[in-house]
Amino acid sequence: MSPTAQRLPQRREERQSLRRRDHLRVVRPGEGRRFRPGVLGSLAVGMILVILFALASLQALLVQRQLEIDDVQRTVIELQAERNRLLTDVALLESPERIVSEAEQMGLVRPETVVYLTPPEDQPRRGAGGELVAQAP
Repeated sequence: MSPTAQRLPQRREERQSLRRRDHLRVVRPGEGRRFRPGVLGSLAVGMILVILFALASLQALLVQRQLEIDDVQRTVIELQAERNRLLTDVALLESPERIVSEAEQMGLVRPETVVYLTPPEDQPRRGAGGELVAQAP
């Protein structure tokens, strides 16, 4: 084959390859990437949405904890009221007037004289079970 005949298919292939790449162009130094406000705007909106979601989650957590605190405080107030009522009941039940009236209803009578017993100082003191009790100095 002649050299011209060999070049013709090569040129034809070159033209076809150029047609396939006609949308491409040479990038000169300094023409690099362009600023794309759409990408930056989307990123900013995404970050704002993430921050808002995090804030909403924290608010929900705070509200939940506050409800738990309110329940505990309500329980404490109820228990304090119950305690005060029980202390009042104990004070009424321990009062000497009530004990005397209960004793009289059971048939007990007041003695005419009251005798106080004191143990002798020279003998060791013993408890109800017979064990020795320490003496006061």
